[in-house]
Amino acid sequence: MANNIMSNGIYNHFLTSYASNDITKADSHKKDELKDIYKSIVRINKDSPLYLLKQDSVNEETAIAFKESARKLQGDLAMLKGDGDSGDFNNKVAFSSDTEAVSATYIGQASADPPSFDITVERLAQSQVNTGNFLPNEKTALEEGSYFFDATIGEQSFEFQFSIGANDTNLDIQQRISRLINKAGVTLEAEVISNENGENAIEVKASKQSLKQGQTRQFDIKDALNSPRHGIVPYFGLGNTSIEPTTAQFTIGGETHTSQSNHFTVASVYEIELKEPTNGQEPVHIGVKSDNDALVENVKNLVASYNTFLDSVSSSDENMPARTKMQTSIKSVASQHIGSLGQIGIGQLENGHIELNEESLRQMQSQAQDPSELMVPVKEFADHLKSISKEIMLDPMKFTQRPIVNYKNPGHEYANPYMTSEYSGMMFNNYC
Repeated sequence: MANNIMSNGIYNHFLTSYASNDITKADSHKKDELKDIYKSIVRINKDSPLYLLKQDSVNEETAIAFKESARKLQGDLAMLKGDGDSGDFNNKVAFSSDTEAVSATYIGQASADPPSFDITVERLAQSQVNTGNFLPNEKTALEEGSYFFDATIGEQSFEFQFSIGANDTNLDIQQRISRLINKAGVTLEAEVISNENGENAIEVKASKQSLKQGQTRQFDIKDALNSPRHGIVPYFGLGNTSIEPTTAQFTIGGETHTSQSNHFTVASVYEIELKEPTNGQEPVHIGVKSDNDALVENVKNLVASYNTFLDSVSSSDENMPARTKMQTSIKSVASQHIGSLGQIGIGQLENGHIELNEESLRQMQSQAQDPSELMVPVKEFADHLKSISKEIMLDPMKFTQRPIVNYKNPGHEYANPYMTSEYSGMMFNNYC
Protein backbone atom coordinates (compact mmCIF):
# COMPACT_ATOMS: atom_id res chain seq x y z
CA MET A 1 0.00 0.00 0.00
CA ALA A 2 1.35 3.40 -0.95
CA ASN A 3 2.68 5.64 1.75
CA ASN A 4 1.03 9.01 1.91
CA ILE A 5 3.69 11.50 0.80
CA MET A 6 3.27 13.70 3.85
CA SER A 7 4.18 10.87 6.20
CA ASN A 8 7.76 11.33 5.02
CA GLY A 9 7.46 15.09 4.65
CA ILE A 10 9.32 16.16 7.79
CA TYR A 11 12.40 14.09 7.10
CA ASN A 12 12.47 14.86 3.37
CA HIS A 13 12.02 18.59 4.00
CA PHE A 14 15.15 18.70 6.14
CA LEU A 15 17.22 16.49 3.83
CA THR A 16 16.33 18.21 0.56
CA SER A 17 16.30 21.79 1.86
CA TYR A 18 19.25 21.94 4.20
CA ALA A 19 21.27 18.76 4.65
CA SER A 20 24.46 18.25 2.71
CA ASN A 21 24.82 15.26 0.42
CA ASP A 22 28.47 14.87 1.39
CA ILE A 23 29.07 12.53 4.30
CA THR A 24 32.54 12.70 5.87
CA LYS A 25 34.30 11.01 8.76
CA ALA A 26 33.50 14.10 10.83
CA ASP A 27 29.84 13.00 10.76
CA SER A 28 30.56 9.82 12.73
CA HIS A 29 31.45 9.95 16.41
CA LYS A 30 32.81 7.68 19.09
CA LYS A 31 30.82 7.18 22.29
CA ASP A 32 33.00 9.56 24.32
CA GLU A 33 32.74 12.21 21.58
CA LEU A 34 28.95 12.06 21.73
CA LYS A 35 29.10 12.40 25.51
CA ASP A 36 31.30 15.47 25.11
CA ILE A 37 28.80 17.03 22.70
CA TYR A 38 25.94 16.34 25.10
CA LYS A 39 27.85 17.83 28.05
CA SER A 40 28.67 20.92 25.98
CA ILE A 41 24.97 21.43 25.17
CA VAL A 42 24.02 21.03 28.85
CA ARG A 43 26.73 23.50 29.88
CA ILE A 44 25.49 26.07 27.35
CA ASN A 45 21.90 25.65 28.53
CA LYS A 46 22.92 25.89 32.18
CA ASP A 47 24.69 29.22 31.77
CA SER A 48 22.35 30.71 29.18
CA PRO A 49 19.84 33.47 30.00
CA LEU A 50 16.26 33.27 28.77
CA TYR A 51 15.89 34.54 25.21
CA LEU A 52 12.85 35.63 23.22
CA LEU A 53 13.20 33.90 19.86
CA LYS A 54 11.74 35.52 16.78
CA GLN A 55 9.61 32.84 15.16
CA ASP A 56 9.90 33.32 11.41
CA SER A 57 11.20 31.24 8.51
CA VAL A 58 14.10 33.60 7.76
CA ASN A 59 15.55 33.27 11.26
CA GLU A 60 15.05 29.52 11.24
CA GLU A 61 16.58 28.92 7.83
CA THR A 62 19.52 31.21 8.64
CA ALA A 63 20.38 29.18 11.74
CA ILE A 64 20.06 25.89 9.87
CA ALA A 65 22.24 27.23 7.02
CA PHE A 66 24.88 28.33 9.54
CA LYS A 67 24.92 24.89 11.17
CA GLU A 68 25.21 23.07 7.84
CA SER A 69 28.02 25.38 6.69
CA ALA A 70 29.89 24.69 9.93
CA ARG A 71 29.30 20.95 9.51
CA LYS A 72 30.79 21.10 6.01
CA LEU A 73 33.83 22.96 7.33
CA GLN A 74 34.26 20.36 10.09
CA GLY A 75 34.27 17.67 7.42
CA ASP A 76 36.89 19.49 5.36
CA LEU A 77 39.12 19.96 8.40
CA ALA A 78 38.76 16.31 9.36
CA MET A 79 39.92 15.29 5.88
CA LEU A 80 43.01 17.49 6.23
CA LYS A 81 43.87 16.39 9.75
CA GLY A 82 45.40 13.06 8.79
CA ASP A 83 46.19 10.25 11.22
CA GLY A 84 46.56 11.33 14.85
CA ASP A 85 47.29 14.67 16.41
CA SER A 86 50.80 14.78 14.92
CA GLY A 87 49.54 14.01 11.44
CA ASP A 88 47.99 17.34 10.46
CA PHE A 89 48.35 18.06 6.74
CA ASN A 90 50.29 14.86 6.09
CA ASN A 91 47.40 13.36 4.12
CA LYS A 92 48.27 11.97 0.73
CA VAL A 93 46.61 13.63 -2.26
CA ALA A 94 45.45 11.67 -5.28
CA PHE A 95 45.91 12.84 -8.85
CA SER A 96 44.36 11.93 -12.19
CA SER A 97 46.09 12.36 -15.55
CA ASP A 98 42.73 13.38 -17.08
CA THR A 99 40.40 15.03 -14.58
CA GLU A 100 37.77 15.66 -17.27
CA ALA A 101 37.26 11.90 -17.67
CA VAL A 102 38.04 10.58 -14.17
CA SER A 103 38.59 12.35 -10.86
CA ALA A 104 40.21 10.74 -7.83
CA THR A 105 40.25 11.52 -4.10
CA TYR A 106 42.54 9.81 -1.62
CA ILE A 107 40.61 8.36 1.34
CA GLY A 108 43.17 5.95 2.81
CA GLN A 109 45.49 6.25 5.79
CA ALA A 110 48.44 8.63 5.56
CA SER A 111 50.79 5.77 6.42
CA ALA A 112 49.47 3.52 3.64
CA ASP A 113 51.39 2.77 0.45
CA PRO A 114 48.61 3.03 -2.15
CA PRO A 115 49.01 1.46 -5.59
CA SER A 116 48.76 3.43 -8.82
CA PHE A 117 46.71 2.13 -11.73
CA ASP A 118 45.32 2.90 -15.18
CA ILE A 119 41.59 3.08 -15.89
CA THR A 120 39.55 3.34 -19.09
CA VAL A 121 35.86 4.24 -19.11
CA GLU A 122 33.60 2.46 -21.60
CA ARG A 123 30.23 3.64 -20.29
CA LEU A 124 28.83 5.95 -17.62
CA ALA A 125 25.99 5.07 -15.30
CA GLN A 126 22.96 7.13 -16.22
CA SER A 127 19.62 7.82 -14.57
CA GLN A 128 16.24 6.81 -15.87
CA VAL A 129 14.30 9.55 -17.63
CA ASN A 130 10.57 9.53 -18.37
CA THR A 131 9.40 12.03 -21.00
CA GLY A 132 5.67 12.65 -21.13
CA ASN A 133 3.33 13.46 -24.00
CA PHE A 134 3.70 16.89 -25.61
CA LEU A 135 0.37 18.68 -25.28
CA PRO A 136 -0.85 22.11 -26.42
CA ASN A 137 -1.44 24.83 -23.83
CA GLU A 138 -5.22 24.67 -23.95
CA LYS A 139 -8.03 23.63 -21.65
CA THR A 140 -7.45 20.07 -20.52
CA ALA A 141 -9.65 17.22 -21.70
CA LEU A 142 -9.50 15.60 -18.26
CA GLU A 143 -12.52 15.59 -15.97
CA GLU A 144 -12.58 18.11 -13.12
CA GLY A 145 -11.85 16.64 -9.68
CA SER A 146 -9.20 14.81 -7.62
CA TYR A 147 -6.55 12.48 -9.00
CA PHE A 148 -3.99 10.20 -7.31
CA PHE A 149 -0.93 8.54 -8.84
CA ASP A 150 1.81 6.31 -7.38
CA ALA A 151 5.57 6.57 -7.90
CA THR A 152 7.36 3.32 -7.04
CA ILE A 153 11.06 3.87 -6.32
CA GLY A 154 12.92 0.68 -5.52
CA GLU A 155 10.86 -1.05 -2.86
CA GLN A 156 9.03 2.09 -1.72
CA SER A 157 5.82 3.49 -3.12
CA PHE A 158 4.68 7.10 -2.74
CA GLU A 159 1.24 8.50 -3.42
CA PHE A 160 0.71 11.95 -4.96
CA GLN A 161 -2.64 13.73 -4.82
CA PHE A 162 -3.86 16.85 -6.60
CA SER A 163 -7.00 18.36 -8.08
CA ILE A 164 -7.99 19.67 -11.50
CA GLY A 165 -10.16 22.77 -11.73
CA ALA A 166 -12.84 23.54 -14.29
CA ASN A 167 -10.68 26.03 -16.23
CA ASP A 168 -7.23 24.42 -15.83
CA THR A 169 -5.08 24.11 -18.94
CA ASN A 170 -2.72 21.27 -19.72
CA LEU A 171 0.23 23.52 -18.83
CA ASP A 172 -1.34 24.46 -15.47
CA ILE A 173 -1.62 20.79 -14.52
CA GLN A 174 1.85 19.91 -15.85
CA GLN A 175 3.42 22.64 -13.74
CA ARG A 176 1.38 21.54 -10.72
CA ILE A 177 2.53 17.91 -11.06
CA SER A 178 6.14 19.02 -11.55
CA ARG A 179 6.08 21.13 -8.36
CA LEU A 180 4.41 18.30 -6.45
CA ILE A 181 7.16 15.83 -7.38
CA ASN A 182 10.01 18.27 -6.69
CA LYS A 183 8.69 19.27 -3.27
CA ALA A 184 8.31 15.64 -2.20
CA GLY A 185 12.05 14.99 -1.95
CA VAL A 186 11.79 11.34 -3.07
CA THR A 187 14.90 11.18 -5.33
CA LEU A 188 12.88 12.27 -8.37
CA GLU A 189 13.25 15.53 -10.28
CA ALA A 190 10.61 16.92 -12.62
CA GLU A 191 10.42 19.82 -15.04
CA VAL A 192 8.16 21.02 -17.83
CA ILE A 193 9.89 21.03 -21.23
CA SER A 194 8.73 22.46 -24.56
CA ASN A 195 9.18 21.48 -28.21
CA GLU A 196 9.47 23.56 -31.37
CA ASN A 197 5.67 23.58 -31.76
CA GLY A 198 5.14 25.28 -28.42
CA GLU A 199 3.74 22.10 -26.85
CA ASN A 200 4.72 21.08 -23.32
CA ALA A 201 5.55 17.81 -21.57
CA ILE A 202 6.61 16.66 -18.10
CA GLU A 203 10.10 15.18 -17.84
CA VAL A 204 10.81 13.11 -14.73
CA LYS A 205 14.25 11.69 -13.93
CA ALA A 206 15.92 9.90 -11.04
CA SER A 207 18.20 12.24 -9.11
CA LYS A 208 20.75 9.44 -8.54
CA GLN A 209 22.49 7.18 -11.06
CA SER A 210 22.47 4.12 -8.81
CA LEU A 211 20.71 1.05 -10.20
CA LYS A 212 20.39 -1.80 -7.73
CA GLN A 213 21.41 -5.29 -8.75
CA GLY A 214 18.58 -7.18 -10.42
CA GLN A 215 16.59 -4.03 -11.21
CA THR A 216 15.93 -2.76 -14.71
CA ARG A 217 14.03 0.38 -13.70
CA GLN A 218 14.75 3.02 -11.07
CA PHE A 219 11.14 4.15 -10.78
CA ASP A 220 7.69 3.46 -12.16
CA ILE A 221 4.69 5.82 -12.26
CA LYS A 222 1.11 4.53 -12.48
CA ASP A 223 -2.40 5.65 -11.64
CA ALA A 224 -3.22 4.89 -8.01
CA LEU A 225 -5.78 2.12 -7.58
CA ASN A 226 -7.65 4.18 -4.97
CA SER A 227 -7.77 7.30 -7.13
CA PRO A 228 -11.30 8.79 -7.48
CA ARG A 229 -10.56 9.20 -11.21
CA HIS A 230 -8.10 7.45 -13.48
CA GLY A 231 -6.21 8.27 -16.66
CA ILE A 232 -3.88 11.03 -15.43
CA VAL A 233 -0.69 8.98 -16.07
CA PRO A 234 -1.46 7.87 -19.66
CA TYR A 235 -2.88 11.32 -20.53
CA PHE A 236 0.35 13.13 -19.63
CA GLY A 237 2.58 10.13 -20.45
CA LEU A 238 4.22 10.07 -17.01
CA GLY A 239 5.07 6.38 -17.44
CA ASN A 240 6.86 6.76 -20.79
CA THR A 241 10.55 5.90 -20.32
CA SER A 242 12.74 7.78 -22.82
CA ILE A 243 16.15 6.86 -21.33
CA GLU A 244 16.72 3.50 -19.70
CA PRO A 245 18.97 3.41 -16.60
CA THR A 246 22.40 1.84 -17.13
CA THR A 247 25.37 0.82 -14.97
CA ALA A 248 28.89 2.18 -15.44
CA GLN A 249 31.46 -0.01 -17.20
CA PHE A 250 35.21 0.52 -16.88
CA THR A 251 38.49 -1.38 -17.09
CA ILE A 252 41.29 -1.46 -14.48
CA GLY A 253 44.46 -3.43 -15.18
CA GLY A 254 42.87 -5.17 -18.16
CA GLU A 255 39.90 -6.41 -16.10
CA THR A 256 36.41 -5.13 -16.92
CA HIS A 257 34.16 -4.00 -14.05
CA THR A 258 30.67 -2.57 -13.67
CA SER A 259 29.29 -0.22 -11.05
CA GLN A 260 25.77 0.83 -10.13
CA SER A 261 27.00 4.41 -9.82
CA ASN A 262 29.66 6.70 -11.30
CA HIS A 263 31.08 7.02 -7.76
CA PHE A 264 32.94 4.09 -6.21
CA THR A 265 36.10 3.21 -4.29
CA VAL A 266 39.19 1.31 -5.41
CA ALA A 267 41.37 -0.65 -2.98
CA SER A 268 39.73 1.24 -0.08
CA VAL A 269 42.12 4.16 -0.67
CA TYR A 270 40.75 5.96 -3.75
CA GLU A 271 37.32 7.47 -4.28
CA ILE A 272 36.72 7.55 -8.03
CA GLU A 273 34.22 9.59 -10.03
CA LEU A 274 33.67 8.75 -13.69
CA LYS A 275 32.82 11.85 -15.72
CA GLU A 276 32.98 10.82 -19.38
CA PRO A 277 33.99 7.82 -21.52
CA THR A 278 37.62 7.71 -22.61
CA ASN A 279 36.54 6.63 -26.13
CA GLY A 280 39.61 4.59 -27.01
CA GLN A 281 42.08 7.25 -25.91
CA GLU A 282 45.02 6.68 -23.56
CA PRO A 283 44.06 5.17 -20.17
CA VAL A 284 43.73 7.61 -17.27
CA HIS A 285 46.51 7.17 -14.72
CA ILE A 286 45.56 7.39 -11.03
CA GLY A 287 48.16 7.77 -8.26
CA VAL A 288 49.26 9.97 -5.35
CA LYS A 289 51.33 13.14 -5.39
CA SER A 290 54.74 13.54 -3.74
CA ASP A 291 54.87 14.64 -0.08
CA ASN A 292 55.81 18.25 -0.94
CA ASP A 293 53.09 18.51 -3.57
CA ALA A 294 50.57 16.95 -1.17
CA LEU A 295 51.45 19.45 1.56
CA VAL A 296 50.90 22.40 -0.82
CA GLU A 297 47.66 20.87 -2.03
CA ASN A 298 46.39 20.43 1.54
CA VAL A 299 47.15 24.08 2.35
CA LYS A 300 45.31 25.12 -0.83
CA ASN A 301 42.34 23.01 0.27
CA LEU A 302 42.33 24.68 3.69
CA VAL A 303 42.33 28.14 2.08
CA ALA A 304 39.48 27.07 -0.23
CA SER A 305 37.49 25.62 2.69
CA TYR A 306 37.78 28.85 4.68
CA ASN A 307 36.71 30.97 1.69
CA THR A 308 33.80 28.64 0.91
CA PHE A 309 32.70 28.79 4.55
CA LEU A 310 32.79 32.59 4.50
CA ASP A 311 30.89 32.73 1.20
CA SER A 312 28.24 30.29 2.43
CA VAL A 313 27.23 32.57 5.31
CA SER A 314 27.34 35.65 3.07
CA SER A 315 25.35 34.24 0.15
CA SER A 316 21.98 35.77 1.03
CA ASP A 317 20.75 39.30 1.63
CA GLU A 318 18.17 37.99 4.11
CA ASN A 319 18.74 38.37 7.85
CA MET A 320 21.72 40.68 7.39
CA PRO A 321 22.26 41.37 11.12
CA ALA A 322 22.83 37.65 11.77
CA ARG A 323 24.99 37.20 8.69
CA THR A 324 27.07 40.28 9.51
CA LYS A 325 27.65 38.96 13.04
CA MET A 326 28.73 35.59 11.65
CA GLN A 327 31.01 37.14 9.02
CA THR A 328 32.73 39.27 11.65
CA SER A 329 33.43 36.19 13.81
CA ILE A 330 34.87 34.25 10.87
CA LYS A 331 37.00 37.11 9.53
CA SER A 332 38.42 37.75 13.00
CA VAL A 333 39.80 34.19 13.07
CA ALA A 334 41.85 34.84 9.94
CA SER A 335 42.88 38.29 11.17
CA GLN A 336 44.31 36.83 14.39
CA HIS A 337 46.54 34.40 12.47
CA ILE A 338 47.39 36.39 9.35
CA GLY A 339 50.71 37.57 10.79
CA SER A 340 52.11 34.06 11.15
CA LEU A 341 50.34 32.80 8.03
CA GLY A 342 51.91 35.58 6.01
CA GLN A 343 55.33 34.02 6.63
CA ILE A 344 54.39 31.08 4.37
CA GLY A 345 52.62 33.11 1.69
CA ILE A 346 49.01 33.35 2.95
CA GLY A 347 47.46 36.81 2.91
CA GLN A 348 44.02 38.27 3.63
CA LEU A 349 42.01 40.29 1.10
CA GLU A 350 39.71 43.23 1.83
CA ASN A 351 36.59 41.07 1.50
CA GLY A 352 37.88 38.73 4.23
CA HIS A 353 39.00 35.96 1.88
CA ILE A 354 42.50 34.54 2.22
CA GLU A 355 44.77 33.57 -0.65
CA LEU A 356 47.89 31.46 -0.99
CA ASN A 357 51.02 32.47 -2.88
CA GLU A 358 51.99 28.96 -3.93
CA GLU A 359 55.39 30.03 -5.23
CA SER A 360 56.34 31.50 -1.85
CA LEU A 361 55.29 28.34 -0.02
CA ARG A 362 57.28 26.10 -2.38
CA GLN A 363 60.32 28.32 -2.02
CA MET A 364 60.17 28.08 1.75
CA GLN A 365 59.75 24.30 1.45
CA SER A 366 62.98 24.04 -0.51
CA GLN A 367 64.88 26.15 2.04
CA ALA A 368 63.47 24.66 5.25
CA GLN A 369 65.42 21.96 7.09
CA ASP A 370 62.15 20.57 8.47
CA PRO A 371 59.19 21.39 6.15
CA SER A 372 56.75 20.24 8.84
CA GLU A 373 57.67 23.31 10.92
CA LEU A 374 56.17 25.48 8.19
CA MET A 375 52.81 23.95 9.03
CA VAL A 376 52.73 25.12 12.66
CA PRO A 377 50.86 28.41 11.92
CA VAL A 378 48.58 26.55 9.50
CA LYS A 379 47.72 23.97 12.18
CA GLU A 380 46.99 26.73 14.71
CA PHE A 381 44.71 28.44 12.20
CA ALA A 382 42.94 25.15 11.41
CA ASP A 383 42.45 24.41 15.13
CA HIS A 384 40.88 27.85 15.64
CA LEU A 385 38.54 27.27 12.68
CA LYS A 386 37.58 23.88 14.14
CA SER A 387 36.81 25.52 17.48
CA ILE A 388 34.52 28.20 16.03
CA SER A 389 32.76 25.71 13.72
CA LYS A 390 32.07 23.50 16.75
CA GLU A 391 30.67 26.55 18.58
CA ILE A 392 28.35 27.28 15.66
CA MET A 393 27.18 23.68 15.43
CA LEU A 394 26.37 23.54 19.14
CA ASP A 395 24.42 26.80 19.20
CA PRO A 396 23.64 28.29 15.76
CA MET A 397 20.92 30.44 17.36
CA LYS A 398 23.50 32.63 19.12
CA PHE A 399 24.15 34.45 15.83
CA THR A 400 20.48 35.24 15.21
CA GLN A 401 18.47 38.04 16.76
CA ARG A 402 17.18 36.89 20.14
CA PRO A 403 16.57 39.58 22.79
CA ILE A 404 17.35 38.60 26.38
CA VAL A 405 14.27 38.37 28.60
CA ASN A 406 16.08 37.77 31.90
CA TYR A 407 19.25 36.28 33.37
CA LYS A 408 19.28 33.30 35.71
CA ASN A 409 19.89 33.88 39.39
CA PRO A 410 23.63 33.70 40.18
CA GLY A 411 24.47 30.49 41.95
CA HIS A 412 21.17 28.88 41.00
CA GLU A 413 21.94 27.83 37.41
CA TYR A 414 20.22 24.76 36.05
CA ALA A 415 20.10 22.96 32.72
CA ASN A 416 17.04 24.21 30.86
CA PRO A 417 15.61 21.29 28.85
CA TYR A 418 13.73 23.60 26.50
CA MET A 419 16.86 25.38 25.28
CA THR A 420 18.09 22.18 23.62
CA SER A 421 14.94 21.92 21.50
CA GLU A 422 15.12 25.44 20.09
CA TYR A 423 17.16 24.37 17.09
CA SER A 424 15.71 20.92 16.40
CA GLY A 425 12.18 22.21 16.71
CA MET A 426 12.66 24.52 13.75
CA MET A 427 12.95 21.59 11.36
CA PHE A 428 9.38 20.53 12.15
CA ASN A 429 7.87 24.02 12.25
CA ASN A 430 5.93 23.65 9.00
CA TYR A 431 4.46 20.30 9.98
CA CYS A 432 3.17 20.91 13.51
